[in-house]
Formats: sequence, structure tokens, C-alpha cells
Amino acid sequence: MRNQYPNDADGNALSRIAEDGVDMTKLLDFEFSILVRDEEDTKIIADKLKAVNLADAISINHNSKYKKDEVVSEENKDFWNSWTVTVGHTMIPTYEAVIEFQQTLVELCGDIGEPDGWIVGLSLIHISEPTRPRL
Repeated sequence: MRNQYPNDADGNALSRIAEDGVDMTKLLDFEFSILVRDEEDTKIIADKLKAVNLADAISINHNSKYKKDEVVSEENKDFWNSWTVTVGHTMIPTYEAVIEFQQTLVELCGDIGEPDGWIVGLSLIHISEPTRPRL
């Protein structure tokens, strides 16, 4: 099933999900992360997402805690004390849909945010009758 998707980060991630037995023809809950520099910009992005009805859910997180042994470097200095907007979106997990949604986020963010990947929330729910003695 791996050759069904392009050989890039998104294609490889979708391939791993499919290989885990997930039905790729059914809706899945995605969470896309957007790195943002400050609280004001998180509000701007959240308002833009709401205005175009793009997200099923929006959450804002502030990362102000440094990890032990973590140091500021040229690569991470801009987002050291960072904010993240997480965008919940439910869709059929096709490569084209993932790429299109990410491109939409890039366009929406402009220069105030940087889309930074995605995850899929998989909930396995088992519903059964309770076991109890019959009277």
C-alpha cells in the first residue's frame, strides 16, 4: 500500500496510517499545527479561520517552558517562546485533501504563522452490552 502515496512527508505519514489498518475511505479527525510568534497573531489567525469556516475546532497553546538541556539556537530562536494554533478538521484522508488543506492554511496565515505538520486523532470505541446475570 506504500506506493499508493507520493514519497514525501505527507505521503509517508498517510501510508503508515493506512498500513495500520485505518479505513482511508472514511472521515478522520486531523489536527494541523500553526506556529505563531505572539498571542495577538494567534487571535488574528483564529479570527481568519472562523471567518472562512475552515476549522471544526480551534485551540491556542502557549509554549513558554523550556525543556531540560534545551538551548536557544539560530534555528529555534524565533519560536523559543512560541504560540501554536491547532486547527481541527475532519476529512477523507486523501493525499490531495491533506495538501490542499495545508496550502489553504499557508495562504490564510500569510507572514504571521507557519503551518507545522499534522496528526490524526484515532478513537477506537467498543460498544457492547454489559455482562450481567440474567434473572
